[in-house]
Amino acid sequence: MQPVVDNFEVLRVGCRLDSDPNVCQPVILPKKHHLTEVIVCHVHQVELQHVGGANRTFSQLSTKYWIIGGRNHIRSIVGKCAKCQNLLCIVEGLLEPKPSP
Repeated sequence: MQPVVDNFEVLRVGCRLDSDPNVCQPVILPKKHHLTEVIVCHVHQVELQHVGGANRTFSQLSTKYWIIGGRNHIRSIVGKCAKCQNLLCIVEGLLEPKPSP
């Protein structure tokens, strides 16, 4: 697939179909860019509400965005999520409930 520049000078993944460019041609984002991290965090925290992990976040993002090296980058961002780590510890029994006074 060839990258394509659309009418708004946004770099997108090329597509052979003549359908809606927002559906068929996701926006290409660089891996190590602040905007990419903001978008990934927004999808993980707001749209998915910390449910589903990196694979679900990647699936949700891939409908609109194509992140270079995306799966590994999303895995590293979601892996650093403090709320998800805390929930995982509680579920696995690693974090004991606070004793009552």
